[in-house]
Amino acid sequence: MARPAGFKIRHWTQAELDLIASRKAHKGYLLEVAQKINRTPNAVWNMAKTIFRKERANGLKAVNGVST
Repeated sequence: MARPAGFKIRHWTQAELDLIASRKAHKGYLLEVAQKINRTPNAVWNMAKTIFRKERANGLKAVNGVST
């Protein structure tokens, strides 16, 4: 899956990714991150899931959806 133009992982802190991936992120938080990188909250959620799926595929362990 190709990333949308302009999307770079470096926009994110590891804490943001962990929070999103842990499914504890509420809509307001997703909206906040989305505004920071000029995306919709759904796009933020989908991009975070994609990143973690790729990490797992690369052999990194994921515990409860959070990369370790």
